[in-house]
Amino acid sequence: MKSNATKWLFSLLVTTVLMSASVFASIDSTDTGGGSGSNFSEIFSDGPRMLDITDNNTIIVKSTDKTKKVYIPSRNRSYTSGTFKGTQDGNTIKFYCIDINTGLKWNSEYTYDGETSVQLSYVLNNYYPFAGRQFSSGSLYLSETEEAAATQLAIWHFSDNIDISNSTPANVLAAAQTIIADANANAVTPNKTIVINIPNNQTFKVGEPIKFLVEVYNEYNAPEPGVTVNLSATGGNLSQAAATTNSTGVTDTLQITQSGAGSATITAKGEVMLSVGARFVKKGAPNSSQKLVLASPAKSEVEVSSTVNWYGEPDLTVSKTGSVQTVSHGDQVTYTITVQNKTTASAAATDVKVSDVLPSELTSVSTSGSGSYDINSGIWSVGDLAVGESKTLTITATVDLNSSGNSGFGLGPAADYNLFVLNNIKEARSDTEGKIAVGRDAVFHNYSVGDKLSPNSGDVLIVNRKLTFNTGRVYNGQAVYGNFIDTTHANLADGGIRKEKNVIDFSYAKTYLKNLSKQLFAITPNGTVTHDGYGRLDFVGTNDTLNVFLVDKATSSLNINHYSINIPEGSLAIINYAGKNLTFQSAGYEVNGVSASGETNETHRKVGSKILLNFYQAKNLNVLGGIGILGSILAPNASLTYEIGVIYGQVIVENVIKAHQFNWVQFDGEIKIEKTITNVAEILSYNEINSQMDNDPGVNFSFASMEAQLITDIDPIDSDLPEEFELQQNYPNPFNPSTVIDFSVPSDGNYKISVYNIVGQKVAELLNKELAAGKYSVKFNGSSMASGIYFYKLEGKGVNITRKMIMIK
Repeated sequence: MKSNATKWLFSLLVTTVLMSASVFASIDSTDTGGGSGSNFSEIFSDGPRMLDITDNNTIIVKSTDKTKKVYIPSRNRSYTSGTFKGTQDGNTIKFYCIDINTGLKWNSEYTYDGETSVQLSYVLNNYYPFAGRQFSSGSLYLSETEEAAATQLAIWHFSDNIDISNSTPANVLAAAQTIIADANANAVTPNKTIVINIPNNQTFKVGEPIKFLVEVYNEYNAPEPGVTVNLSATGGNLSQAAATTNSTGVTDTLQITQSGAGSATITAKGEVMLSVGARFVKKGAPNSSQKLVLASPAKSEVEVSSTVNWYGEPDLTVSKTGSVQTVSHGDQVTYTITVQNKTTASAAATDVKVSDVLPSELTSVSTSGSGSYDINSGIWSVGDLAVGESKTLTITATVDLNSSGNSGFGLGPAADYNLFVLNNIKEARSDTEGKIAVGRDAVFHNYSVGDKLSPNSGDVLIVNRKLTFNTGRVYNGQAVYGNFIDTTHANLADGGIRKEKNVIDFSYAKTYLKNLSKQLFAITPNGTVTHDGYGRLDFVGTNDTLNVFLVDKATSSLNINHYSINIPEGSLAIINYAGKNLTFQSAGYEVNGVSASGETNETHRKVGSKILLNFYQAKNLNVLGGIGILGSILAPNASLTYEIGVIYGQVIVENVIKAHQFNWVQFDGEIKIEKTITNVAEILSYNEINSQMDNDPGVNFSFASMEAQLITDIDPIDSDLPEEFELQQNYPNPFNPSTVIDFSVPSDGNYKISVYNIVGQKVAELLNKELAAGKYSVKFNGSSMASGIYFYKLEGKGVNITRKMIMIK
């Protein structure tokens, strides 16, 4: 929703000097300039002064200020370019024209029309008159009048897309081109006044309050303390009717509760300084008259509004039916999947996705219905679901029991990896005998990878973002990192180190493995699980092919100290565990009488390759006390804490908090399909429609940036690791006498930030120290330095970035 216009109206009265009757006769009585017409210079010549009017909402245009006539060949006319004066309560305010095609209207009201473009605001913030003289010395010297004209030319270029090339005089043109190039290279978001801001990660369910803040900024785009903001709302109840900004320019947390049909409009109003870049147009006819832009700040009452909406929580259900349950080779099966939003509140759901990974025995697949189905990922992209709406997908396939050697399930993208981590691994010590893949970041200390692999085994360690490897080695292949690497030795890997992102499609892997875990969990158990009443758990299966066990939530929470699995030799065991927080404590663990100690590696591999422990529901999985596990672990939703022990098998988890010993035993069991195909569909994800607060003017200001205003020395401002070097524009800019500089470094190292004057002399060193990878903020105080343009530079290994800033005293 667009903000209500600021209630600052201008009666614009233009005075002229009547040079001759013929000059007056050539001017339309309703058009007093703004750039149209060959007599523009006479119209804006200094003339008699009008009396000031003390009404806070009235501006009187008095006369030209610093103007010079320039010729623009693309328009085939001469124009007077520069600033002109106005008054408000006796204070002089300067303006530029930003519409070369129309003129000012006599006795007309002008109203605030928001901020100008990014480039235009940059010009007004960094050049005459707000930022002082920029061309008062050096080879490109201009008089004050010429400098005002050069700024006007740059403004017309951005506001009206005017081609100023070859304009005269040449020195004004050269300065204007310098200004345009600077704005194109360095323009940032325009200044803000009042912003209604909500913290991130809020959802707005029916009946719950919505929390928000109000931020106020001054003409330097810096937070403004001590401003009282009056609040009102329609369709909701506010916690208070007024609030005052604190030392960081932000009010205390406010909230609005629902009182109407589900939406409310919040209005915030206060006296603020409008920054340069504020635009004004003729009330009621904005395109019929000259548009103006502030060249010097002025105070006014600003009013902004934002709309919020409450929504209920979507209640999504999914059901699936099959045309047959018992099938033979060559039969055709039709599945119908229906997803419905059953909520009764105003709670639409967007971007709904349902997962249904089909067994490999289903071939010649065709689909029909709503949305789209990706047979490779098993994801049905449903789309949006309104309240009460349902959508259906039909999948038709042919049963081919010979299509994959009668193997219905495999570990898919994780099949070749001893350890497969979907997100992060840290605090890793000891070793992994096979390959490792990590979807995000990895930290290894005194660790070895791949020592039991054959030589030249390819990519042995894959880390998709940042790899930190302090001591240890990668054997028999390469180490691959996606974005950054931090290691103490260049010979980390036998096959070398290379940078390559997305070697593995971890998004697909996550979907596949979570669906696989769900499907295995849904298989009907055919083995027995017995607890002896103390600390022993016995698993007994008799099927020669596949033995499926379920450890229910109550049993999985017991203090177990001995696990015994007995199944026919060569058969496969799937042990499904229910529960979210699970612990393996110090215990005995044996399969058909074979334990993790006292046997040969070949025996461990033979036994462990047939066992799969599936933790579909687990969020936290703790392996404690030196237990030895024979078998692979599938826990794609869990964070694994594994301090000491050994696992003979493949391990698939979401995160690893601590890691110890993973021995390379590859899961090679076959889950054979005979007559019944198990196939499960579930809700994968959706986004409920949250409230959107559309702030105008301005954009939301992050909490990290607000807090950085208080920083007096270098300090981290964000815990997330950046992916590239960044040196942000200082704020405020221009400044007097202090400003804040934010920067990001993606890797550990020594970094410097220095300040230089316009002739390249270093005048200050703000930073010269070792930093860990992260986002930082440093404050610069220039109280001992003169006004002018300065440059600040970030230097270090792999980075050399420079930006410009302006100090005005």
